[in-house]
Amino acid sequence: MSEYQYYEFRALDRRLTPDQQRRLRSLSTRAEISATRFANEYSFGNFRGDPGRLVEEYFDAYLYAANWGTRELAFRLPRTLLDAQTARRYCDEEYRAWVTETTEHVVVRFRWDDDEGDDWIEGNGLLEPLLAAHGELAAGDTRLLYLGWLLTVQLRGFDEDDDDENPEDNVEPPVPAGLKELSDSLACVAEFLKIDGDLIAAAAKASGPLAPVSDDGIADWVTALPSSEKDKFLMMVAEGEGAQVEALLAQQFRRESRPQDMAVASTGRTASGLLAGAEARRSAREAAKAQEREEAGHDGRRSRPQPTSATWRNCRRQGRGMAAGGEANHVLQAERIRPSDTAPERPARGRAAGRRHRGVHCAGTRAEDTVREAAIAVGAIR
Repeated sequence: MSEYQYYEFRALDRRLTPDQQRRLRSLSTRAEISATRFANEYSFGNFRGDPGRLVEEYFDAYLYAANWGTRELAFRLPRTLLDAQTARRYCDEEYRAWVTETTEHVVVRFRWDDDEGDDWIEGNGLLEPLLAAHGELAAGDTRLLYLGWLLTVQLRGFDEDDDDENPEDNVEPPVPAGLKELSDSLACVAEFLKIDGDLIAAAAKASGPLAPVSDDGIADWVTALPSSEKDKFLMMVAEGEGAQVEALLAQQFRRESRPQDMAVASTGRTASGLLAGAEARRSAREAAKAQEREEAGHDGRRSRPQPTSATWRNCRRQGRGMAAGGEANHVLQAERIRPSDTAPERPARGRAAGRRHRGVHCAGTRAEDTVREAAIAVGAIR
């Protein structure tokens, strides 16, 4: 199977300058490059650039997919919108879910590796439905970070011994509200990173409902801001950072006016406990499906007349099935019964009774007797 790699980068908060686009062009002559996007795919060879450095310097979102099973996703946010220490409470394991920093930004990165190495995927169009998760994180929603922690739990795996050996790694971070009702973008993130749905459901048991978002009163709040802060926001808008200003104002307003909406729950649960809960859900679901299949099969068998096991053995011993053919046809024709005729199931009769049935008298052979018994058993002869 040929190799396939897909890279896509997006600039969300600020457009790329012509000089930045020229520098990116030096990394690839075939890539699609614009003021907001860099994308390329490879069937052979590798990308010459360093994705991590490109995100830190130019881009706010990054996606990578390869057909041998590796998937990566990264979001860059200004320090004013994402606290690095908060991010590290959830994402602190390199090459699974981890955080990097620059003087102005915090970058969260997620990586899935499939050991089976068979993951054919078309990269074009994958990043678009995930981008809203960047805005949700910028607004103070930590569910994306929590999903990153679940990814680490799933990939690493834990058992009860880890509770004592690595208690700080095994303990669950604060649980954000809304895990039972993931947004479309977060659901797409979970699907792209192959985070176990049963694990998410087990974690969601301790997650409260998501508070409705309302910015009623934000106009009065903005009016009351100090003039120096307003000037700072206006300058950011003038420099092309309008999206960042919007997120910053919304996050700050919600934090100050409704701090309860930003609250998260501390549960004391462990990674090993969540994995056990996910496995219990999976086992219960599989058991229920098996029960349904068994009941469906039982009903199907009961709806059809079935010969006794002894009759089946006798027919097989004579080298004949229950369908018309050979001596079975001879018997059925003698009784003037078509093979397609049906009748309710009856217990098998004795050999003598079978010979006298409906006044038909014949010496018969052992094979004929056996077939006659089988025909009577399934109701072909009354």
